[in-house]
Amino acid sequence: MFEKPSPYRNIYQTLKDNNNKAYVELNGPFPDNSETAWLWKGCYFWEGSLEIAKWWGLFSGHTDPNRFIICCSSYDYKGNDFFDIMGDTDHIKDFFEVAQIVASKKKVDVQEILVCEVFSHLHRKVSEFDNTFKAIRAYTPNVKRGDKVRVFYSKRNSYSSLEKDPTVQLCVFNSTKKQFLKSDFKIIYPESIMSSQQLEDIECV
Repeated sequence: MFEKPSPYRNIYQTLKDNNNKAYVELNGPFPDNSETAWLWKGCYFWEGSLEIAKWWGLFSGHTDPNRFIICCSSYDYKGNDFFDIMGDTDHIKDFFEVAQIVASKKKVDVQEILVCEVFSHLHRKVSEFDNTFKAIRAYTPNVKRGDKVRVFYSKRNSYSSLEKDPTVQLCVFNSTKKQFLKSDFKIIYPESIMSSQQLEDIECV
């Protein structure tokens, strides 16, 4: 249970099943190129939780709940090539500084600025952003929550909670996805379309 962790972490992309397994594994991952995708354009993955990826396929409305696949790869979560607005306080501060710049240009309150507008500005106006980072890591709000465990403080009626499956996403930039991913992009769900070798070794790392 408490073995030294690998620096690599599995990530999962949920996709429509178009009965083209070979094409998917050869050409994936696949980007969302919408200007309004919440972390802006890129290849979206769920970090660490196959169950969240399954839930997305079943209930998000973005795929047919009877025809979706899940692909797996991995990334180096101890690396410094992703912009982390979940766990890096410096990156979080940088994000809000840029949000304020965008708000000032639009002459609106910063609370009216969308996350995608901040990242659109960073990609288009701040050249060192794309030169430094290959992905964005973020906690995803308003998505299915996993089981929670209460964490008590000194008083029994004072507590916070921890999620069993926190909804963490990676938006990997399409231009650098091959350099960022540390393992092959393979279909792992449903098992009916996996190869025998994949069934023997379902983990990507």
